Amino acid sequence: MFRKAIYAATLILVSIFACSSQPPNPNSARVTVTYNNNLVSERHEGWNSFDELNEYMQKPQKKFIVFGARWCGPCKFIRRLVNQMNFKYQIMWIDVDTEWGELLWRQLGVGSVPIMIEADELDKQVGTYTDAREIVMRLMLVE
Repeated sequence: MFRKAIYAATLILVSIFACSSQPPNPNSARVTVTYNNNLVSERHEGWNSFDELNEYMQKPQKKFIVFGARWCGPCKFIRRLVNQMNFKYQIMWIDVDTEWGELLWRQLGVGSVPIMIEADELDKQVGTYTDAREIVMRLMLVE
């Protein structure tokens, strides 16, 4: 069900943005550390792109999608704590200030930020968290 909603929203967004090109976003920096051509560490410091969301949805793993905004204080709080925690799962950070982020946010019926949607390995939505403290606590307790 969760995957179907994401795919439906994805199809809508692809039809809208398929022919447009976006300039590079300085807030989407990725830090990659390699040693002897082996990936040691990779950290995405910015918000994720639409293409990264598509790739993320294909992986058979737990999924954590956080909708937020640059101007949102609680969103900044969540990002700072998660970056300090060395969280074991990848988190998809979606900025609702981008056109595609806002469309997906509205398509899923979300009304405020921050909000985190959690899905299991089978893409079944297992939780929705709407408070910054609740989001951080859930991420801390993930097994």
